[in-house]
Amino acid sequence: MVYTTFENSCGVIPNELSDPELFRGGQIEGSECWEVASSDVDSLVMLLEPDFLSEGKRVWFSLKGTTSVGKEEQPTITTGPTPVVTIPRGWSTIVNKHLGYSLSVPSGWSVFDLRTGQLSQIMRFVDPAAAQEIDEILDSPEAEYAGHVAIELAIFSRPPISSIMYVGIAPLDDDIPTENVVKWLRDELESEELDPIEVHNLKAGTTNNLPSIRGVASADLSGQGLFDALVDITVLRANGKAYILVVVIQAKDAESKQQQIDQIVGSFRPE
Repeated sequence: MVYTTFENSCGVIPNELSDPELFRGGQIEGSECWEVASSDVDSLVMLLEPDFLSEGKRVWFSLKGTTSVGKEEQPTITTGPTPVVTIPRGWSTIVNKHLGYSLSVPSGWSVFDLRTGQLSQIMRFVDPAAAQEIDEILDSPEAEYAGHVAIELAIFSRPPISSIMYVGIAPLDDDIPTENVVKWLRDELESEELDPIEVHNLKAGTTNNLPSIRGVASADLSGQGLFDALVDITVLRANGKAYILVVVIQAKDAESKQQQIDQIVGSFRPE
């Protein structure tokens, strides 16, 4: 059960906690009050949710009542798990400060920040229709959450692209059950917009010390001038967001490219 100061107010609160601006390390004293079910009292924790203008992260406090001798216990601050990543030697690191993530790709991959329009500018020389599609997508409200695309070129092959990587985020409350997230992700992947894509598995677990969902899908991208593809999907859950990493390779290269995919995933983290 989630309680808020808005929906579960106690009414008038003596010495109510105000909402001033504090510098790092500042302190303030006051009272807050929620009306809660008696069965929840022994297991309550308090969540401080930063507003959309701040760069802070969620902070959790344990809530313990007064002891039998009247001594008030101090709340203990707890934070989420710390990401643990490995950056392969010689790889190029991508940092997106706007969306708050970083990862690395093999040296020689071409990297594009979707917010700058670089990719569509290049695509105009290759496939004007595809470039127009990209522009329309980037003009939509959803483009606010679009991050980077990286491409591994294969100059003497047809098509001249052997691997594609996409990174983005989506708002995702940390309290949403994992099974609901798995269903949402499967529905998104198998939607008509992404047709034809077939999801083979999606499993909840831990990646880089963070709660995650990983899975594999296949897609026939020949209609887009590409290839039969293996699609590797990783979703990290942190900070009230889903950090999404998709790596697309030619299906025929699935075995030889698996280590490289795992290394890319192993470098992926929220910032």
